[in-house]
Amino acid sequence: MDIYKACYVYWIRRSIHTDIKTEGYVGISNNPEKRWRDHGRKNNNTNLGKALEKYDDIVYEIVEKLDGVDEAKAVERSLRPDIFIGWNIVMGGGGGMMTEEIKKKIGKANKGRVHSEESRRNMSVGQQKRALPSEETKKKTRETLKNGKGCKPILIDGVMYPSRNAAIEVYGGSIKSMLRNGTAKYL
Repeated sequence: MDIYKACYVYWIRRSIHTDIKTEGYVGISNNPEKRWRDHGRKNNNTNLGKALEKYDDIVYEIVEKLDGVDEAKAVERSLRPDIFIGWNIVMGGGGGMMTEEIKKKIGKANKGRVHSEESRRNMSVGQQKRALPSEETKKKTRETLKNGKGCKPILIDGVMYPSRNAAIEVYGGSIKSMLRNGTAKYL
């Protein structure tokens, strides 16, 4: 994401939501249409992904167009200054790296969670439907991990993300092209 390129703050919410500071999901993107499509993909196990599957009255709106990513991050940070606000999991304005304090808060929030019998059955069925990896895939995975090519941190616009997936949460699926054109790099 070019820091001088127009960047948008967007809000994904239910039609009954009225408070952007506490409801729905707030994000930033320099390509909001593409980012919306990325959010809509299946198998998204985030709070937002679950909400998109559950509710049929979802509204996607551009809140503000800004002159650069830094300005957009500042607005996002003002709307999501802490973890677990609305459907956002991490705080706004840079996300990516979670401090030990945030990890502890998330762990504490999840501690003691009890799933209903129906949830447990659904999780079991989901696991049974997953295809088992082939021997060839297992071998490639072992080689990758053995050679130290597991999750690598990635640097984008001066912000370090612990993995490609963490960066995709902020920037959408454009990471591959960012790596190619040099705006992102693995550390």
